[in-house]
Amino acid sequence: PPRALFSSERNAHAALEKAGFADVSSEELAITFRAANLDEVWDWYERGTVRTAALLHLQTPAALEKIKAAILAGAALFVAADGLSAPRNAIMHVASKPGR
Repeated sequence: PPRALFSSERNAHAALEKAGFADVSSEELAITFRAANLDEVWDWYERGTVRTAALLHLQTPAALEKIKAAILAGAALFVAADGLSAPRNAIMHVASKPGR
C-alpha cells in the first residue's frame, strides 16, 4: 500500500472499512527506537524496511554517502552512554472482521 495510507487516521479507516472491516479505531503510541550504536541505526535504514532499502539502493554512491551522513548526524543527537534512544511515534489501527 502507499506509504501515507496508514499514516492518516482518516485514510486508514476508509481503507479498512472498504476492505470489510468494522469497529475501526486508531491510537497514537509513543515508542522508542533503541540501538547500541550508530552502525545499528544505518543498518536499520538499509535493511529495516523494504521501501527505505529500495530507495537507498537507487541512489548514486555520492548521494548515498550524503544521505547516510545526514541520518547519522541526526541520530547522534540521541546517543548516550548506554547507546541510542530516540523517541518516535506510531499509529496503531485496530479493526474487526464481521463474521469471524
